[in-house]
Amino acid sequence: MANIDKRTAYGGGKFGEFCFDSESEIPNLLLKPPFPIIGGPGSWAGHRLLTVGQYAHSLPPNVFTEAEKAEMYRYHELVESDYRDAEGPYFYDFAGDLYCRGNIPDYEQVPKLPNLSPSVVWVLRNLTKRVFVRADVLAGDLNVVGPYFGPFGFEQLVLFNTMWSDDPSCNMHHDEELVPGPWCGDRFDITTSDVVESDARAWEDVSKEMRKKAEMVLEENY
Repeated sequence: MANIDKRTAYGGGKFGEFCFDSESEIPNLLLKPPFPIIGGPGSWAGHRLLTVGQYAHSLPPNVFTEAEKAEMYRYHELVESDYRDAEGPYFYDFAGDLYCRGNIPDYEQVPKLPNLSPSVVWVLRNLTKRVFVRADVLAGDLNVVGPYFGPFGFEQLVLFNTMWSDDPSCNMHHDEELVPGPWCGDRFDITTSDVVESDARAWEDVSKEMRKKAEMVLEENY
């Protein structure tokens, strides 16, 4: 996964293993400030996120600025690449070479929100498309507490929906239905449902649609 605005890349390897082998702090990174967690919660909130495949030799539309695309083309003029004559620059190599690399800490190593109330509903918001997903609906559990849950939680939803590649094969069932994801390069945050309800601007609830996607993925891949 790449945070385009922070020029930071995380993870690698087979997509299914990256998604499901361990939980990480991605929910904390997307928390809408202010929340009292040590370690910079919300540092990814509102940033463009993209989960890019190794065979992505084109760019998702309407994600990168002209200056960013020009930088990638200059990079590929200097670096030997099998994809120099493809539709666009090879972002996988570009991010791997020029973005800061990091490992997202495992779930057990990350501090959690204290004193979570079971009466509070948490939501993931896609700020670009102005849609949101409720934690309880995505989890299929009305009693889920907080933004941390699995096996298909907010983290997996963002990873799956921001996948970009020119080859849909991701070593998973239904891969042609999953790649490319509908939210490539979009901006996100995690907050509570009352924030959405109090916003005078319109938001669309896509929780049920995303729950169906979670069920499809989990049925044959988890």
